[in-house]
Amino acid sequence: MTRAAPLSLALLVAMLAACSSFCPRPKPEYFALDPGKPASLRALRPANSSATASVGFVDVAAPFASDGFVYQLSAGRWEVDPYNQFLVSPADMMTSILRNWTRESGLYGEVAEPGAGGGQDISIDCNLTALYGDFRNPTAPQAVLTMEVQVFRRTDKGSVIALRRMFTQSVPVASRTPAALVAAWNEALRVELNELLRALGQLHG
Repeated sequence: MTRAAPLSLALLVAMLAACSSFCPRPKPEYFALDPGKPASLRALRPANSSATASVGFVDVAAPFASDGFVYQLSAGRWEVDPYNQFLVSPADMMTSILRNWTRESGLYGEVAEPGAGGGQDISIDCNLTALYGDFRNPTAPQAVLTMEVQVFRRTDKGSVIALRRMFTQSVPVASRTPAALVAAWNEALRVELNELLRALGQLHG
């Protein structure tokens, strides 16, 4: 009896070691934000206007910059999901989305690539300060997305701030699935981008 115990323990350790090497592990799933396309705001652009804009690289707050989805579980407890991730970094993804929406809105004659240099009439800087699933209430999860935007206008006396605003949305998540969370983030982003474009259109007035 006393000799069998070490043998059983050794066998268990060997089985666990083999499983850690060969047992299948869950594979990560990858998602991308896609808020669709903006409605045309070409009518807000003055006739014959050749105003140009540039969109800078979007900065993402450190807690939400990882590829893995971020969840808030309680007041002081957060979690990064290693199995549900963004296909590209949130910073690259948001930069592309913001630039495409600005260009496709029709508000400007040209929208420069991030990092293209100065010379544009309008420069748009964006900080993504929140991007997470709020699961503090398990029966009513929310998708939270917040971005802070500063818009600079070029003048003869240099660059001046034309707009500084925070956009934030908390959208109910239909079910506790990654796809439902992404859909809610898309809705939050769609609302915020539409609000931003309308605010940019008012700068033409």
